Amino acid sequence: MIFNMLLEHREEIESVFGDELYWQKLEGKKSCRISYRLEDVNVTEPEDWKKMKDFQCDAMIRLDKALRSMINKVVKVVLD
Repeated sequence: MIFNMLLEHREEIESVFGDELYWQKLEGKKSCRISYRLEDVNVTEPEDWKKMKDFQCDAMIRLDKALRSMINKVVKVVLD
């Protein structure tokens, strides 16, 4: 239910985030996923580590900014 409520605000969330996110409902499971991906890197390659770290730090800050207030609103609706 929470995922669907967030999905209703997909355009707004992605606008604040600044890029397209991957929305996965994961049918039959208790969880769903909203993610962002960095392509063409390999976790076993040390030369990719800085690129991955920079990507993660940047993406997490933007994801927090895009989702925090929306999640708070959704949780309030669910709990009321």
